[in-house]
Amino acid sequence: MKKLFAFVCMLLMSTAMFAQNESMALGVNLNYGVSSDYKPFGVGARFQYEFIENVRGEALVNYYFPKDDSSVLDANINFQYLFGIGEKMNFYPVAGLSLINMMVTGDTKKALDVLGADTSKFLVGFNVGVGFEYKFTSNLKGLVEVKYQYAKSDGWKIDWEPIQLGVAYVF
Repeated sequence: MKKLFAFVCMLLMSTAMFAQNESMALGVNLNYGVSSDYKPFGVGARFQYEFIENVRGEALVNYYFPKDDSSVLDANINFQYLFGIGEKMNFYPVAGLSLINMMVTGDTKKALDVLGADTSKFLVGFNVGVGFEYKFTSNLKGLVEVKYQYAKSDGWKIDWEPIQLGVAYVF
């Protein structure tokens, strides 16, 4: 009974905490994956939720179009701490978990299919970086992020710095 009471109290406190800040944003972004040998272009979508003042969580999904017989789909769960720079600008560090699906495409995929080899691999990794956002209006903001993303498994590897330019609607 004590555990149930403690759980209910924690639930009520967290609900009150979430109710204090209801800042959410939904946005889209263009991506360019910078690396020594793999530089794909991609698009993405993000949802941000500021659950306490200056601290927010983000769900981010990106798709990098096929290049050099490879494409990448990645999903990230990130945490960001906002540092205000004036009225309209924020700087924030980013840290999070990356879930990545690497896929072989084109002629290389055909050759690997014939050999019975893997043509896709799911990787779990991490990302860290920094971002800046500028509030054009109370409901529209632009952002720039640069992150380092790493994941490796069974000879498959992501080790790059994606650059993201985006816009988001704040509600």
